[in-house]
Amino acid sequence: MAEAIINGLGGLTVGFQHLFIDWRNVIMILVGGVLLYLGIKKDCEPMLLIPIAFGCILVNIPFSNVMNTGEEAGFIRVIYDAGVGTELFPLLIFIGIGAMT
Repeated sequence: MAEAIINGLGGLTVGFQHLFIDWRNVIMILVGGVLLYLGIKKDCEPMLLIPIAFGCILVNIPFSNVMNTGEEAGFIRVIYDAGVGTELFPLLIFIGIGAMT
């Protein structure tokens, strides 16, 4: 019984080793978490910090392939090409901020 538990925990640690492949990803996920905390709990520019934090966390998750550039482009890559690549998002942000003020 104890041997089975030890083998199971050994497999769990292997899974966690692959979760954080690079130390830079871990740092950026932590930065995204801090920005998310500031945006939600401290109410410090939430309309700006929450989307930035969400994108920071989403893109730095290992093996998520959200920024894939191969045959199957990832979800974030498609949005990037459609909005940032065509310069549509800056226009929409400018109009949206103007409408809110």
